[in-house]
Amino acid sequence: MTAPALEPARIARFLAGIVEIGGAATAPISLDRAVGELDRCGVRPGSVVLIAMPNSRDMLTVFFAVLLLGAVPAAASPSASSARLRLIADRIGGAVVVGPRLSPERLAGVRHRRLATFDVVTRDGAVGATRPGPTVVLLTSGTRGIASGCVHALDRLRLNAERHAAVIGQRDRDNVLITLPLHYSYALVAQALSAYWQGARVTLAGPPFTPGGYLRLLAGTGATVSSLTPALVRLLAGPGDLRLPGALRVLTVGGDALEPALTGGLLAANPGLEVYLTYGLTECGPRVATLAAHHEPARRHGSAGVPLPGVRTRLRRHGAEGTELLVVTDTAMLGRVGDVPPEQAGDQDGVVATGDLFDRDDDGYLWFRGRRSDFVVINDAKVSLRSVRRTAVAVAGAVRARTTVHRTESGETWFDLDLYVPESSTRPAASIKRSLDEVLLRAERPRHLTMHPVGAADWPK
Repeated sequence: MTAPALEPARIARFLAGIVEIGGAATAPISLDRAVGELDRCGVRPGSVVLIAMPNSRDMLTVFFAVLLLGAVPAAASPSASSARLRLIADRIGGAVVVGPRLSPERLAGVRHRRLATFDVVTRDGAVGATRPGPTVVLLTSGTRGIASGCVHALDRLRLNAERHAAVIGQRDRDNVLITLPLHYSYALVAQALSAYWQGARVTLAGPPFTPGGYLRLLAGTGATVSSLTPALVRLLAGPGDLRLPGALRVLTVGGDALEPALTGGLLAANPGLEVYLTYGLTECGPRVATLAAHHEPARRHGSAGVPLPGVRTRLRRHGAEGTELLVVTDTAMLGRVGDVPPEQAGDQDGVVATGDLFDRDDDGYLWFRGRRSDFVVINDAKVSLRSVRRTAVAVAGAVRARTTVHRTESGETWFDLDLYVPESSTRPAASIKRSLDEVLLRAERPRHLTMHPVGAADWPK
């Protein structure tokens, strides 16, 4: 299967139909204008364009404009600093960066233009390799490193999105409410691009997410399909009432495991609501497995369900740790860019080692048991501790770094960072912390930073 041609008229109709809640007061950017401005900025076929824009029609307009120019869009967090964006661009070969309040100097830019209220910074000599057909980079900062990404063919993303939509019963007459950040692969592929390919309507809002604001959106927009993360479901459950108003028919939950009691609470409070618990990985395109919780007994509400049609899974034993889930799918990434952990460099084509520990019961249902990967989930954000340590060593000129993870009984997770610096270093900890904060997102910042001066005899050999 191949994706249909990117038709400007079809894209323009889709963008015009988006209802944007709480958007900018200025008129949205037209698709023609975005294509023209980006072309004048030097966006060329095969070049990677970092799009660090907040949830908006404009963000999706720029995304499609990049594709129409034959270039490769890569959606990044709009809260990322120019220092963070430069790090990503350096590692993945980003030629152009688009976003609000960008610093051309800090991005090593050679040209700076404006596109409505956004900055467009062109960098010198950074052009990605051209691949056949439309291509997208999905950044994977949480699981694989601060500056890493998966290269996906657009037709594979479409196939994954259509499989997901079929499993959850999403239709062309649906109104898809998007409140998750569009730089998340779930929101971009399984919601926005899925709606484009299906011809469904989109209502676009947030973040930030508040329980009251979300309930008002459901009541006032006529949304029939929505997606949340487990942490957002927990926020909704805070007041003790999980009733969801409006016309909502389908709620999907993904990003991490949801407690079975909350799944049961959602179903009990909302008779007739279809609740789907999903598991996925950016490398896979991104959805892998789904549990239709409303069709299952309560004893299965802790399961990740069964693989999507066309997706196969295997389990690989890792000693006493357990069995790691391997995913075999024709929607897997074409390859990686940026930071590639050594253990991931040898992935076979179409086979993805998830780094997640699972069991599989006799009926084929998958059960999440833990993670092998060196990352944690903090406030819904996946944080690569390996990448944090590597960045901290580079920023501080440290000999080595150590992270220590803490978890409370209530489910809160954080980590501390110990930096081992040469005894001769005179740089204060406050200065190092400020530099780290410029590169790390909020969830990636340690709660406590401790400096340990060490002599040459203590340096790792």
